[in-house]
Amino acid sequence: MRKLIKKILKESDELQWIKDIEPYIPFDEVVIGGKYAVQIMDSKLFEIALEGCGEEIYDIPLYVIVEKILKLNYDDIYCGDRDSDVVPHWDGVKECLDLTFYNKNGDYLVDHWLAPDGLIRLVNVF
Repeated sequence: MRKLIKKILKESDELQWIKDIEPYIPFDEVVIGGKYAVQIMDSKLFEIALEGCGEEIYDIPLYVIVEKILKLNYDDIYCGDRDSDVVPHWDGVKECLDLTFYNKNGDYLVDHWLAPDGLIRLVNVF
């Protein structure tokens, strides 16, 4: 019995990393009109992506509302220079989202199209 308990405890410690990962919602599983908490993965790259399209954000976004879902090409999403190293590049078509961003007070921040390229994560239903 002791060996079994030790084995279970050891396995539990080895799987701790799974417990530490916050699950996120893939772009192709969201619902139009859905409200989702948002996690900005790299705030500097996110700001640069917005600036490339002539947009700015003045506060930390807390949640988004999904306005549209479309399969789009890279050039239909990003306004910046395709040869730039700023935004992760991809070719072909991806499920992209038109998102409206809001701060913790519910104030509108910006509307922006994003692809599932690592700039943001939708972490749960808000």
